[in-house]
Amino acid sequence: MQDQLAALLAKASAELPTLASRPDFEAAKARYVGPNGELTALMKQMGAVPKEQKPIVGKLVNEALRPFAS
Repeated sequence: MQDQLAALLAKASAELPTLASRPDFEAAKARYVGPNGELTALMKQMGAVPKEQKPIVGKLVNEALRPFAS
């Protein structure tokens, strides 16, 4: 899961600076953190993460969410 989160964070970090308008940003936000978003799907898998890895994965999730906080 850590690899998936890291890849998703890299993908979002590369895409977000290229967005030219608010509608583009909102569309990207929906793709990543909307009800059917990629990050949302990964977050639903947190229950399967071993207890000792949850703090690490949680930190990655928070980093991935940071660009969408608006």
